[in-house]
Amino acid sequence: MNPSQELLELLNRIDARSIVCPMPVAWDKIFRLIKAAKLLEQHPIEKGPEVMLLNPLILGGWGASEKDKSERFRYHLRQADSLGVLPQVTAFLNKLKTEDHLVSSRNHPERTSFPN
Repeated sequence: MNPSQELLELLNRIDARSIVCPMPVAWDKIFRLIKAAKLLEQHPIEKGPEVMLLNPLILGGWGASEKDKSERFRYHLRQADSLGVLPQVTAFLNKLKTEDHLVSSRNHPERTSFPN
């Protein structure tokens, strides 16, 4: 499935602001939304088996590299796009403050806000 225009625009905004990923609490909320949507898509009526969705790199995974965290966050955004919940994820991200994101240590800190 090709990425939506909304996903491409969101990724461009993330890149422009040097955002690696949300901080753990925010990322976990996004993950739970995507996982619930995936479960509903695969098992709409009965409770089914666990769905496959890679965990966010929080808690024990927070020590991963910025590259790994960025790739995992982008994976989650692609999953949200394919499940049709990217608008909700984008709306959530738009409400976050600068300090709610991990910003790349290799880029300029003045480009870290996430306004609309």
